[in-house]
Amino acid sequence: MLESALPARRSETRTEPASRGWRFGWAWLAVWALGVAGVAGAEDEGTEGWATQTEISFVRASGNATAETLGLKGTVTRKWEQGALTLKAEGLKAESVETRRLAVGEPEDFVLVEERLSQLTAERYLLSLRYDREIGKRLRWHLGAGWERNRFSGIENRSLALGGLGTVWVDREGRKFETAYSVTLTRQEDVEPLPGADLTFVGARLSWNLVLGLGENGSYTNTLVLDQNLEQTSDSRADMVNSIAVAVNKQLALKLSLQWLYDHSPALAAVPLESPSGSSAPQTVSVELRSFDTIFTTSVVVSF
Repeated sequence: MLESALPARRSETRTEPASRGWRFGWAWLAVWALGVAGVAGAEDEGTEGWATQTEISFVRASGNATAETLGLKGTVTRKWEQGALTLKAEGLKAESVETRRLAVGEPEDFVLVEERLSQLTAERYLLSLRYDREIGKRLRWHLGAGWERNRFSGIENRSLALGGLGTVWVDREGRKFETAYSVTLTRQEDVEPLPGADLTFVGARLSWNLVLGLGENGSYTNTLVLDQNLEQTSDSRADMVNSIAVAVNKQLALKLSLQWLYDHSPALAAVPLESPSGSSAPQTVSVELRSFDTIFTTSVVVSF
C-alpha cells in the first residue's frame, strides 16, 4: 500500500513577502464604499447624482496545482447638469504556487519532502480622476490625473496629468461615440532605469469611446487611447479594450473583455548574464521587454 511506503512525511512551505499591490484592495474597497454612500444620499434628479459600477473577476485552482487570479475595477461618478466627475480604480494580480517534491531515503523506506514556492506572475494597478464639462451641444473640456504600476512591463510608477477638449459625435439610445484630444504631462519611473533618460515629458493623447447596443440586454464597447511623447517621437503607446456585456437585470451583468497594450519603446529588464568563461562574479545585462501585452477577463459587473 502507498500509505505503508510513506512512513513519514513532512511539508515545507516557503512564503514570499506580501506584495505591496495588495494594499490596492483596501483602496478599491474605499472607492466602492464611497460610491455606495453617494448613491444612498443622492436625490432622484434624472441623470444627475451618484453612480457606481464594480467589476469582479476571481479564479482559484488548488490541489496538486495552485493558482489564483484576482481582478477588481471600481468606478464612482458624480454627475451634474453640465459636468461629471469620475474616479476609477483598477487592479489585477495573479499568483501561482510551484510544488517541488523530493524523496529522501531508500526505495522501501523514504520520507517525502514538499516545498511550495509562491510566485507572482502578473500585477497591474491603475487610479484615475477626471472632470468633464459641457461647453456646447457637442463640445466638452476636461481635466484629469492618473497613476499606474505594472512591474511586469517594467513600470514602477507612471503619473500623468492631462487637459483638453472632446467631441460627442453620436449620443442616442443604443449608440454612442465620442473622441477626446489632450495635452499630457507624464512622469515615468521604470523598474530598471535607463541611464540619462528624461523621467518627465510632455505628450499628446487621442482617445475614443464607442458603445453599441446588442439586442435588448447586450452591449459592445470599444475604447482606444493613443499616447505620444512629443519630446521623443519613438516613444508611443496604445491601449485598446473590446468588451461585450450581457445584462442579467438592472444591477447585474456578465462581461467579457479583451485588452491590448502596446509600447513602441518598452521598458528594460535586468537579466542575469552567464559567462562562457565560467566567471563567478554575478553580472546582469539590460534587455527590452516585449512591446505587446494581452489581457483577457471574464467578470461580474454590479451597477448602482
